[in-house]
Amino acid sequence: MESMIAAVREQEEAARFLAWPGDFDLDRGGHVEDVHLASGAALEGFAGDGSGGTYFFCGEGGEERPILYADSEGSAALIAIGLPELVRLLLVAPWWRDCQAFTDEERLRESCQSHVRVYADTRPGRTDLSTERACAGLGQN
Repeated sequence: MESMIAAVREQEEAARFLAWPGDFDLDRGGHVEDVHLASGAALEGFAGDGSGGTYFFCGEGGEERPILYADSEGSAALIAIGLPELVRLLLVAPWWRDCQAFTDEERLRESCQSHVRVYADTRPGRTDLSTERACAGLGQN
């Protein structure tokens, strides 16, 4: 099975969509300061975002490992189990960071729906970077 990281690098359209609006860049794998797991398990930074956050694989293994996102402000959260799940999140809900602060289900749903409307309004008639095409390019139909 081909590496999903390799597939993203090879699929220019998918890489562009993940970079914007997903704010996910495989060339920004730099580490935020002092990130470690209480268990002592290894963290491997493999991508980053424009605000200084880093995506880490947790523990030993390949792209199936859990993924931790740590921002530059010191917050961190487990956001996906494996790279395919992270890529689906970024393709379907690239605004996920804006939704994480909400705990009330209704407010979360309202906020995310608002982001979907704003996102759709900023991309009228744009099909060149559609989620469907990016997903198809990565084999994530």
